[in-house]
Amino acid sequence: MDLQVAELPKRCYAFLHEKDYPLAGAQRDSLLDHFGVPKFVGSKTCTELNGYFGCKAKYDTHHNLTRYSK
Repeated sequence: MDLQVAELPKRCYAFLHEKDYPLAGAQRDSLLDHFGVPKFVGSKTCTELNGYFGCKAKYDTHHNLTRYSK
C-alpha cells in the first residue's frame, strides 16, 4: 500500500474492507505506522474492545441491559 500521508488533509478518514485489513503482525503494524498509530491499537485486545465499544446497547429504566448488537 502506497500512502501519501503528507498529502492527506489534517482530518481524514480512511476505510478498509475487513478482508483487506491485515489480521495481525508486521503487516498490520506497518499499515498503522503510516498514520502514527501505536502498535497496541492493532493488538487482538484492542480489536476486540473496538467491537464492544462499537456496539449498540439498550437499557431499561433500571439500567439493565435489554439488547446488544454490533
